[in-house]
Amino acid sequence: MSWKMIGEPKTRKLTRTLADEFSSMTPAPHDRPLNATRAAVIRTAFEKNKFRTCEWASAYCKATKQTYRINGKHTSTVLSQMNGGFPKELSVIVEQYECDTMEDVAALYSTFDT
Repeated sequence: MSWKMIGEPKTRKLTRTLADEFSSMTPAPHDRPLNATRAAVIRTAFEKNKFRTCEWASAYCKATKQTYRINGKHTSTVLSQMNGGFPKELSVIVEQYECDTMEDVAALYSTFDT
């Protein structure tokens, strides 16, 4: 069992397309439910121009041949639901991983959210 980062983390311009991609991505196993309070705090930070950046990550699982979101649910969901006022001039750090099994996906996820 193992997981590895593919390439290096990339800084990407924050776009609605990228936010939609991560918000709709299949979640990693045991992903916690969307927390309305956390989402509201993030939304307020965007509205007040006090959001600096975030880190989103995905993992391709060889066993299932599927890609899973392992980090970035709250921020990508808030962004994908914004009607007007989408932040400009922001970037997001994107990491991509490859895992052998779903157990590896879960283990990698736990390094982001314990």
